[in-house]
Order: sequence, then structure tokens, then C-alpha cells
Amino acid sequence: MTKDELRGLQPGAIIRHKNSAEAVIVTANYGDHAIAVRTHHVSNPAEWDIIPSPSEYGADWTPVERGVLGLLAAEQDLSQFGILRQALRLYQMHHRRLKNGETVSWSGDAARAREFSGPEA
Repeated sequence: MTKDELRGLQPGAIIRHKNSAEAVIVTANYGDHAIAVRTHHVSNPAEWDIIPSPSEYGADWTPVERGVLGLLAAEQDLSQFGILRQALRLYQMHHRRLKNGETVSWSGDAARAREFSGPEA
């Protein structure tokens, strides 16, 4: 594709990456770059989860908290909801193990541990 062809892409155009052969659908064009998405055939409902809208979770979060969630999702190649589900599973496991008498220790000094886990109660 040339720069002129990039500028001329219209929403709905299907383009393919030369190295990965991944096909995507253009949803917007800003002249020097375009936004495109992948699509999937959805026929088995057991394979899919409905992701709540942002108004259903995190509506009262700070921009920093939303930003951290977005970064974690991008780094782990998960949806933001997937990150929240993973965090809940990890917290549940941690809580259960503490409840069963196991102990947790943090490496580093007390200030680093407090920074990592929050103020001690």
C-alpha cells in the first residue's frame, strides 16, 4: 500500500497485513493513519462472554486507575474485563490461603512493601 492508498482508505475497506496475513476492517481514516478492527464468526455462545459496559464497572475510578487497567490489558493481551476477572481469581486464592493459615512476605524494605501492597492496617 502507498501513502496515497492509506489516505484513501474508506470505512469498511478490508486490508491485510503483509507479514502476518491478518485481515482487518477499516473503521476510520485520519489521513496519516487508519483505525481497523478484526472480526470473528460467533456461532457457539458457550465460547463467548458478554463484557459489561464501562458504566457497569469502574464508573467511579480515577483516570489513573483506568489507565493502569488499560496498560495491564494491553501488556497481557486480555480485555480489561479479563484483567479484572484474573485479579479477582488471584485475590480469592490469596485470601483463601491466608484464611487457611499461610503467611505472605514481601521482599525489600517496609517502605517498598507498603508501596507495593498499600498502607498496613
